[in-house]
Amino acid sequence: MKKMIFLLTLISSQVFAQSQTLYEQRIITESEKGNLDEYETQRSDTLMLVSFKIYGKIDHWKELADINKPVLKGSIKLVPGMKLKYKRPKQLFDWHPEGSPYLIKRNDTLGLISYKVYETPKRWKEIWNNNKPLIKNPDRVYAGFTIYYIEDKPQEKMAETAPTETVPEENMDNSVTLK
Repeated sequence: MKKMIFLLTLISSQVFAQSQTLYEQRIITESEKGNLDEYETQRSDTLMLVSFKIYGKIDHWKELADINKPVLKGSIKLVPGMKLKYKRPKQLFDWHPEGSPYLIKRNDTLGLISYKVYETPKRWKEIWNNNKPLIKNPDRVYAGFTIYYIEDKPQEKMAETAPTETVPEENMDNSVTLK
């Protein structure tokens, strides 16, 4: 029985090694064809965020994980400076959001973010509309993503000045009279 388990383990590890080799050969072939590009990870990047930056959609993160198995080594945690390979998109994604950045924190919702930046939860739709390419479902926002909000213009306060009497220049006398 022990020999059988040993043989099965040996066979499965050989099959895994062969599949890994085939996988790496596929990546090399894709690279040689020029279909793969390289992305250098930034601080606070996640596979979902990298997917969004490249493709404009967060749902390509699994594909990125598959392509980069040798680099990720079984983890999906990214370290700044990692070189990730990705399939070149047919059309480049270009998004230039307007407004001030807000880094989404754990347990944030659009209502809570609205409260933090506008002091009312009722303006969550404004934030959602300004970030539609990134937020498909307003009930799902992801910690670590940066979204943008349009700041309110500061209210100009009217200076309350008491009306002053104007004295005609001809009545102005700069001389001093001594008694």
